[in-house]
Amino acid sequence: MEMHPHHERVFVALAVIVGVTTLTNVLLSQRADQLENYASSLQSMILPVEEDFYEPTYEPSVDTSAFVAIDALSQDSGFVGDKVSIDGVGFSPIDNKIIFGKTIMLADSEDGMTLYFSVPGVLSECITRATNPVPSASCAQTKTQARAYSITVENDNGVSNTVEFTVKP
Repeated sequence: MEMHPHHERVFVALAVIVGVTTLTNVLLSQRADQLENYASSLQSMILPVEEDFYEPTYEPSVDTSAFVAIDALSQDSGFVGDKVSIDGVGFSPIDNKIIFGKTIMLADSEDGMTLYFSVPGVLSECITRATNPVPSASCAQTKTQARAYSITVENDNGVSNTVEFTVKP
């Protein structure tokens, strides 16, 4: 049986369509596999993100709420009677002990960062007020000499670092 030429052309056209469709499906399938492999390789390069990624994670190793430190003196030398400020952190509102050599002077801090004292004219082991460092007459006293003295601050937060102040003649 012979095919009609018109039917033959329709058959060839259908075969071509089926062939092109099959070829297209094969090529698309291969391309999809390539894209999937590429996506997998990219995904393996991405680091996992923590849930709190945008939250700060730094925590200081020192409890700064219970820490006292001297950053600087308003002057590192001066004369007896000069008013000196101590800048730092961790100062208590009341009764910070400023230890000038071996003399202890009590000082209050309004802001927790500043203390004031007057350079004492006499040194004593009796506790005095920092703004009026005159010990009672019953305390042993020695005249302040022109030389360097160590200064520290002590309170409930601890003892600060030491800085040096020189009394001028």
